[in-house]
Amino acid sequence: MSEKREQILSKDMESNHIESTITSEELRILRRLRTLESADYEVQYFDNKHAPRGDMFSKMGNPSALGISVFAVANTMIALFLMQVRGIQHSNALVGVLWFTGGIASWLTAILELFIGNTFGWCVFGSFAGYYFAFASVLTPSFGIAAAYTDPAELNNALGVFFCVWASLFLIFLIASVKTNLIFVWIFTLVDFTAWLLAASYFQAADGNTAVALKLQKAGGAFLFACAMGGWYLLFIQLTESLNFGFKLPTGSLAPREKEEVRLPLTISPDAYLTLGASVTKSRSPNECGLVYDTDRHIMKKGGGLFVAIGLVIIGSEQI
Repeated sequence: MSEKREQILSKDMESNHIESTITSEELRILRRLRTLESADYEVQYFDNKHAPRGDMFSKMGNPSALGISVFAVANTMIALFLMQVRGIQHSNALVGVLWFTGGIASWLTAILELFIGNTFGWCVFGSFAGYYFAFASVLTPSFGIAAAYTDPAELNNALGVFFCVWASLFLIFLIASVKTNLIFVWIFTLVDFTAWLLAASYFQAADGNTAVALKLQKAGGAFLFACAMGGWYLLFIQLTESLNFGFKLPTGSLAPREKEEVRLPLTISPDAYLTLGASVTKSRSPNECGLVYDTDRHIMKKGGGLFVAIGLVIIGSEQI
């Protein structure tokens, strides 16, 4: 089948007067340059029911494991600091974690996700890298961001707006994650609540309600800690899967099922399909790849599809 695809691509290039010396290896790479759909992402990294398709893998490792690991570590530490565990009230020790663990490692993961065609992973990890960098800049004294605000209330209001904007982005990630799995939904739900609670905490601090602000901050830390536990769970799944531990933990896949395709004889004309009330989706080259009937969109489903298929074969044999 790969040779046929290469022949099709070569014919297209000749018809468009494109001169090239593309090798078979380059053609193989070109065929794989695509964006992973939500179902592909779930199958490649988390699916526990079906064996992933071989063409979804390359010799490159799974970059998501790195991104999820630094997400779990960074957010666990941030959560503990927000809850003031062991009486911790200063966040200076978080600066290194935000810059190097959360920021740089997440950005590296995002670049690698881009290379393998995972738009969702690229956007999420890249955005979180920006979030870590931005928050680290506020906490880094040499940047002079916090020192530029002479009024503490103004600084708290600015940070409240900061978290409101990020909470809006996390909400979009939450909506998009409903096509992946339940663990991602859990993570983005909790991280979104965390951002809103921190925004409310800073607004209350700006209004002078210190006690309420502290309660909201600790509540945000608790939500973030629960969120980080989802990250640890996903990391454990990915590492044990990669090392073939022999057991698989569930993720609650929400990815849509792949379309069923029934390949019918080439001798059946498109008119035959139309007479039975169905429509035909032609592939790029019917002579090479055949006709593909989409059972998810039309009437060839379950038991009724068998009778339709028999009728199509009979009509095709009559035309021969």
